[in-house]
Amino acid sequence: MKVFGEVIKKARNVRGLTLRELAEKAGISHPYLSQLENSKNNNPSPQIVFNLSKILEIPLEEIMTVSDFTDEMIYELRTYNDFPKELIEENKRLNEALELYIQMENYFFRGIGKCYLNENLRVLRKSKDITLTDLADSLEVTQGFLSHVETGKRGMSNKMISVFSDFYGVSISELLFKDLREDERELRIQELERELASLKGLD
Repeated sequence: MKVFGEVIKKARNVRGLTLRELAEKAGISHPYLSQLENSKNNNPSPQIVFNLSKILEIPLEEIMTVSDFTDEMIYELRTYNDFPKELIEENKRLNEALELYIQMENYFFRGIGKCYLNENLRVLRKSKDITLTDLADSLEVTQGFLSHVETGKRGMSNKMISVFSDFYGVSISELLFKDLREDERELRIQELERELASLKGLD
């Protein structure tokens, strides 16, 4: 699906958007968007493709024509495009709730999996270049509370977890049970590769 990433990257650059800016508009993480643009992730959901085409003002048919999508993916995209968006959003919320329920049941009652809440809060804050002071002001909590939460020295209420989820634009399921440090490492590797390529160009 190499062409899809190239189309998205070119359209993003034409519109003067950074990876972070486009990712925030599309409701995805910037490391994930970077993977799409560099063809390191070949399985975007129909919703993500649709959102990117809308934000970048690229006709969906054009994306399907130039991209190396499978017939199944094209069918899903056309179905998604024709389906009432309010039902899609409702179904998305139901799927996220079901996924969260299963993960919580596995973690709390079966001892399966790991909770990454504390680590993810730190990763998300640093990825957005937000200081503890600024975050404390935005959420109207103390810096001490945030510091203790990020280091795992204290827990949080369900309401506060929901607040962090909304603030960072990630699902509660991702916030609790997805290791976002992997995204951080992938982005850092790509940054180092670009720096190395730049240094080689100076030789």
